[in-house]
Amino acid sequence: EYDFITPYLQLIHNGSTDNGSNWLTPNPTILVDPKVPYDQHTCFPLYLQEQGHNIRNIDTAFDESTVHVVWSDSRDDNSTLEIYYKTGDAEGKNWSDDLRLTYNETYKSTSVSMALWNDVVHLSWIDTRDHWWDTLHWRCPRLGEIYYKRFPTFPSIRPPEGIYAELEGPAHEDVNIAWSKSPDDQGNPNPVLQYELYYSIEYNSAGDGYQLLTTINANESSTYNYVHKGAGNGNPNNYFYRIIAIDSDGRVAPGLTQAAKYTPWLTSGMQLVSTPLETKENQIGEIFETLNYASIWHYDSTDQTWKSCHSAKPYCFFPPVDRSMAFWVNVSQDSYMTVAGVVPLKTWIRLEGGWNFVGYPSFLNRSYVDAIAGLNVSRSEAYDESAPPYHLGLFTDPELMRHGEGYWVHSNVIQHWVLEN
Repeated sequence: EYDFITPYLQLIHNGSTDNGSNWLTPNPTILVDPKVPYDQHTCFPLYLQEQGHNIRNIDTAFDESTVHVVWSDSRDDNSTLEIYYKTGDAEGKNWSDDLRLTYNETYKSTSVSMALWNDVVHLSWIDTRDHWWDTLHWRCPRLGEIYYKRFPTFPSIRPPEGIYAELEGPAHEDVNIAWSKSPDDQGNPNPVLQYELYYSIEYNSAGDGYQLLTTINANESSTYNYVHKGAGNGNPNNYFYRIIAIDSDGRVAPGLTQAAKYTPWLTSGMQLVSTPLETKENQIGEIFETLNYASIWHYDSTDQTWKSCHSAKPYCFFPPVDRSMAFWVNVSQDSYMTVAGVVPLKTWIRLEGGWNFVGYPSFLNRSYVDAIAGLNVSRSEAYDESAPPYHLGLFTDPELMRHGEGYWVHSNVIQHWVLEN
């Protein structure tokens, strides 16, 4: 609300305990600043900032006992806008100190909105970091998801970003886990002091049960890394990695994504496979570099043609590879198909009308009925070793769709199959 009595914006708060039939009567003792006029009717002002500073917008959310307020203003520098947050009791009489959430000295953050869910505050806003107004995001999924920042009700530091894993070593025997620093690694009153790297051989989206692998002290570098020796090709385990930032107050912020190494053991003969990871490499020779194979085939449903690559030929005309694709691989010798990258939060697979040759890029194995819920499909087929020469069989419930496998899916319409981790 804009108060025309005073030449600046202020937040007017009021409450009702009977669904709006009656409203709280304000208590004059809450007026801690004499410059703020007292409204004698239904509400009282909450003094947010010094006169002359610019508040762009305010949003509020409520739980059972707390009022949450978020806004942007220019108190620190009139050329910028920063986002602030505070909480009050249910009647709005007692308030916490202002908590500054952004430290963006070179651009403005505004149009902030807020929601509460399960004791978590969700924020979204726009800023000018790229020299135009753009929606803030921490990760860029496909197809234009709404982006937001989330933090506990008592806000934590911002997480590390860009976690990734790559194979390295002469035989690809090691895994190099790298990440970009937390935005609070430096320039924050309570900077990040260290990063903890956790790992597990079983995937869990929340990192439950992961073991500490190493701790790396923050040194204001833009990127950090750790080489997990002997965890790459030749090691039969899948590995999942999670990075957590810790600041000087002991607050923690886990990265929003996990890195991983995936390594199925493939025996000689025809195998139907896919890769469930988001990888930097997208060439067929790079994805299958640890596997002994004679040929690889993929059916492209967009133009209804087969693409192939043969190890005996010096050339290979194959489209860029991604996790939505399935492959027939003629394995020439038992070997590992080892890849490293990022566990995708979500994958959209475009299904054309007709047959589609697709992977299953999720480590959450689901029954067939659950996996295709909401899709207009008429038939699916999966690998069946006992059914030569095509090694395919009808896929039905309660069979599980599993990461790293490939499937034929007959779609009745053009649609998107969305899979999450």
